[in-house]
Amino acid sequence: MKVLWVMLILLASCGHRTTPKPLETGGGEAGLPGITQAERYFQGPELRIDWPSPALGLEHELLLFKVYFSRLDSGCSACKPVRDRWLSISSEGELLDSKGFDQEPVISTWIDHPESADDRVQSYSLQLPPKSLDFLQRWFFWIDYQTKIGQVSAPGLTYNIHQPLTVPPPKVLSSWWREIPGPKLPPDAAPAQQTKEEENPDDLSEEPEGPDLLLKLSWLPLVERNYQEIDVNGGVTVKTDRYGLMLFTSLRGLEGPVQQTGMITGEGTFTLKKMDLWARFQDHFGNLSEPVRLSPQGP
Repeated sequence: MKVLWVMLILLASCGHRTTPKPLETGGGEAGLPGITQAERYFQGPELRIDWPSPALGLEHELLLFKVYFSRLDSGCSACKPVRDRWLSISSEGELLDSKGFDQEPVISTWIDHPESADDRVQSYSLQLPPKSLDFLQRWFFWIDYQTKIGQVSAPGLTYNIHQPLTVPPPKVLSSWWREIPGPKLPPDAAPAQQTKEEENPDDLSEEPEGPDLLLKLSWLPLVERNYQEIDVNGGVTVKTDRYGLMLFTSLRGLEGPVQQTGMITGEGTFTLKKMDLWARFQDHFGNLSEPVRLSPQGP
């Protein structure tokens, strides 16, 4: 999944105003970028973390990932993160080792952009069982990786994990499919057929078939919160956050988003192939509501 959830990090009132940096994990090798595109969100009580495989040269062969979880010391006297537990995951998506977890997580892998050999990216999903972490404490995580010759990646981003909140499901008002008008062909023109030589034998995706259609959708916008923001020039501005509507579908048995960011306007139009779809509301922390399955009218 290549979706970016914009997370507003609320920090405890202990004087600390930045997210702690990862604890030292042995340093990083030149040319091995850190993991900076991880996404985290909750599906009910379960925390899910997604991240793409790093872009490495042919001379670097990926061996494993290490997902570290840290928490703040009790009382936050110095806001020093304590490395509490970790998971070691192979490049094939198998759990190799762990510390601090009583139950095994669910690990999945998939290919982004399977239709293009140049853009294909192996991605990973880690889903922790409920109560794996005590969310009365502030938790952070980051991901390192190691190559088969022992090289360790540079430090990546440290991500805050916020306690999950209950997000109300969206109220969908209407949804329908519409055909997209195409260019008129001469009566004797036949549609182009793809030959066996043109087919991609490595394309194992399960993309839905059929023509592109317009999906028109409307729903009841819902305010998440009103808050005040201090203007740098003086004064206070009252702002409003609304829940963003996200569409999801299933590809190779794994739920994935259809669009990149949540919509707050109450209506939207999408160009899609006909597929099973469901909608969720998303709050500004990235938490998702229960799904509402769509049954669009039309062809």
